[in-house]
Amino acid sequence: MPRLHHIALSALSCALVATTSLAAPAHAAADERDDWALGASLRLQPLLLGGLMGLGGLGSLSEGPTPGVVLERRLSDAWWLTFGVSGHYREADSGALDRSLGGELGVRWVLDPSARVRVAPTARLVASTGLSRASINGEGLSASTDVSRTHFGLGVGLDLDLVVTRGFLLRLSTTLLQVGTSAIEVASTDPDIAASEVSEVALDVVLAPAMVAVWTF
Repeated sequence: MPRLHHIALSALSCALVATTSLAAPAHAAADERDDWALGASLRLQPLLLGGLMGLGGLGSLSEGPTPGVVLERRLSDAWWLTFGVSGHYREADSGALDRSLGGELGVRWVLDPSARVRVAPTARLVASTGLSRASINGEGLSASTDVSRTHFGLGVGLDLDLVVTRGFLLRLSTTLLQVGTSAIEVASTDPDIAASEVSEVALDVVLAPAMVAVWTF
């Protein structure tokens, strides 16, 4: 059953597309457009739709949204170079821990740079690392289990931008297809849980949505 946040983002996507019928005429001419963009992003947990190669399922360890920042530089009228960093750190009183850090470098191709609603296919090189720790305390047992993950790969996807006003836009972004290598390592002080390592190269169909508020200058 799809998670509520995926349903909400799907609804938002439809709403953004619907605004095309209400969009104002084309915005500024090419020579008046800004060449830099800075964004604040919130990426949700990826949803694996299918594995085309490899074991699949080595997705994000995080169960919550991951904040990040995005910096973009215009290369031409329609092409942008993008760089992003994201991560989070969550720790509970019980000793449970969830942390991640990731980066990406890629390009965006805006199909119609003058439109009010802009569609942009994307391609990005990505790298990430994460750690999830579960702790057990009670009944004479005190143990913790660490699950660490690393991933390197290439993702292709789609951005949908809604220009709110000059210098500010809202973006719905998602990865649709990713290929890369992932590794998961399990280490535990619980004698019933054996240490293990799993690695693979996989090609997956995914939905990795993010909301981004973007300022251009």
